[in-house]
Amino acid sequence: MNAILKKIWSVGLRPVLAWLAACWVAGLVLFLTYLVADNGLGDGLARHHLGFFEPFLAATFLGLFVAVFTAMPVGFLVALARRFRWPRGQAELVTGALIPFLVLSIFFGSQYNTFTDSMSGILLAATYIPAGLAGGFIYWYLAGRQ
Repeated sequence: MNAILKKIWSVGLRPVLAWLAACWVAGLVLFLTYLVADNGLGDGLARHHLGFFEPFLAATFLGLFVAVFTAMPVGFLVALARRFRWPRGQAELVTGALIPFLVLSIFFGSQYNTFTDSMSGILLAATYIPAGLAGGFIYWYLAGRQ
């Protein structure tokens, strides 16, 4: 079984599987970011009654959300990173951090088109930056550090 997994990993599915793993980790960090933000607003973690598997289940659903919404901007940012020859590692982290701004501007841009709402759009995107950085790091780590 281990030989089969190594074969699948080396055939060319490595970037795709690394991207899916990065999306899952980004979903986990996104879940934990909002859990910590909610913790600061009220009674704390006691009211959530989280078991051991709930964050991982939530990360799976959020990871699917991240995968769907990042599929298009990732291609653009990868082409941009290759065009300007950004070094590996930095390119993944910067790309991961920029994706939230691109996703919000592409899919939800009409909600934040006025000057008064632009700050709420920036703050919303800023809550996604830790998830983007974590996803970019995991992609860099799994897809091949250079």
